[in-house]
Amino acid sequence: MKQSTFALRCLLSLTLTSALFLRPGLAEESALPTTETSEAATEQTRLTDQDLSEQVEIIVRSELRSSSRTSHGVAVSLKNTSDEDLAGPIVLAVDGTGVDALKLAETDGELTDGAGYIEFIPETGTLRAGQITRSKRIEFSSEETLPLESRRAFELTARVVCPADAELAAAAGEADEVDEEDLVPGKSYTWEEVRHAMDVQIKHTPELLKHEGVVGTAIGEDPDGNLVVLLYTTRHGVVKEMPGSVGGIDLGQDVVGDRFRARPATDRVVRRNGKTVALPPPANRGGLGQPGGDGADAGNETITAAPAETVAEEADIQIATGDEEVADPNLIISGGIIDPTERCPRPVPIGVSAFNGVGGSFAGTLGCRCIDSAGTQYILSNSHVFSREGLASIGEPILQPSPGDGGIAGDEIANLVDFQPYFLPSATGGSDFPNGLGVNVMDCALAEVIPGTVAATSPVYGAPSREIATPVLGMRVQKFGRTTAQTGGRLSGLNVIVPVGFGLGVIEFVGQIAYKGDDPSRSLGAPGDSGSLIVTVEDNRPVGLLFAGGGGTTLANPIGVVLNRFGVVIDDGSGIPPNAAGVSGTTGGAVAPLTPGEMADMFLPASRRHSSARDTAEAGAARGK
Repeated sequence: MKQSTFALRCLLSLTLTSALFLRPGLAEESALPTTETSEAATEQTRLTDQDLSEQVEIIVRSELRSSSRTSHGVAVSLKNTSDEDLAGPIVLAVDGTGVDALKLAETDGELTDGAGYIEFIPETGTLRAGQITRSKRIEFSSEETLPLESRRAFELTARVVCPADAELAAAAGEADEVDEEDLVPGKSYTWEEVRHAMDVQIKHTPELLKHEGVVGTAIGEDPDGNLVVLLYTTRHGVVKEMPGSVGGIDLGQDVVGDRFRARPATDRVVRRNGKTVALPPPANRGGLGQPGGDGADAGNETITAAPAETVAEEADIQIATGDEEVADPNLIISGGIIDPTERCPRPVPIGVSAFNGVGGSFAGTLGCRCIDSAGTQYILSNSHVFSREGLASIGEPILQPSPGDGGIAGDEIANLVDFQPYFLPSATGGSDFPNGLGVNVMDCALAEVIPGTVAATSPVYGAPSREIATPVLGMRVQKFGRTTAQTGGRLSGLNVIVPVGFGLGVIEFVGQIAYKGDDPSRSLGAPGDSGSLIVTVEDNRPVGLLFAGGGGTTLANPIGVVLNRFGVVIDDGSGIPPNAAGVSGTTGGAVAPLTPGEMADMFLPASRRHSSARDTAEAGAARGK
């Protein structure tokens, strides 16, 4: 059986729990169920047909005899062969006779599977242990006279059953009907079932991770659309070595290799028009130690550009597509779309190459533009892109393009103002996660935009929406990033719990989102796409911030948690500051690890969460003080 409904699980839980409570002074009677509990148990069993064939023997006392040309019968008794009395009703359901021409002439009712039955013991009666009922003639009919050979071929096939109570079953069916609003859009399961599946996953993940070949877990779907606890594994066949389910939820498998990794691009290999392309070294524009430069090195000092006196109005900002300010034909990759690895005319679009200007020649992606309640604009990406895995100092410059793509002094578009540090196992000494490791929920950093240098729109899908999408399995998404440009895919895993490899070491993450690319041979992202904003195909609503991948699966932080961390919202280009956002720039104000239960809330609509996203973020911040 795939999954019971949530309502039935609750009913069974309450039934079992009620049997454990005793009135004071009755400890010695704990083995004796109360009348109330017995009645509840009886009602529960009467919701479905109960097969009693192993406890009751069917005794056929005569051969098939004909009382007329088309009427026939056989005498039958029932014997209770068990050591317990059996309460009525008890009926005989006839499944076959071995003679196609014979049909049951009269029945006392039908089982839920449509089989007709004859009642032997009424609802008020009892078949005592060892007792045999009086013989009862089971009547059959035929359209024509039965020949002797047909009568001799007669062989009764039947079951002894306690039938479901029609009224109880109907009432249970009505109670079990799911309100349309409770269903996950486009799914046969409810939000409560998603939450229950995540609770089961969280509980069993520590033991699942002990199995050789398992490197992480998530909530996914099987090919029939049923919820499963998804195992991320190093090889095929791991799931066959394990129990088929945990906590009543089936197991699934996704092979990802030795582990997920979060890393910037360290080379100039990209994907263009479905092909892997090795780009030539970036043009020598001086700086970063390149010959012919003016000696300025963005890798050795923090450079802060003076803010412009006026900020370009959003209506005046245009994305370079090859029709303006572009002299180098290499800047265009296809269809007039700008090459995200190149230096873009200002204001630059989101989704292009950008990275911290201090340190090595790496490359990442500018995710999106954000805004706070004061109207200050920021750009968002990963901590391993903008803050050098948390080792940066506030104020360090963000370059476009990245240093690995030729970014130099003079290419600054923003300055680092905030980032979320990583919680490492060696530093925390334990956490709320059951396996005791330090856990993380986001890989993110924020930089304040130098006015007029960054636009709010993507070269492909336009501006992202300010409205955040609740992640749903199978949801169609897209992103534009530095290495693979535009790619599409679907959401394949919720509440991902995995270790992720960074330059600092292996870091534990919980509450992440997993995606698969539309092309089975490609993932949604690749090294250098880190920091890309993932949005819905339908309406550009943000879902996640891409940060890691492995074996064709891409991981992202839930974008709502990230935005709450910094007190900002997605800038949709409207220029209107949000009333609900705060003011960022709380340098290094880390959010403590959220509990897995708090993270599970992030995958439910706000009305169904145990706490709001903002309350959760504030609670985490309070724990971090």
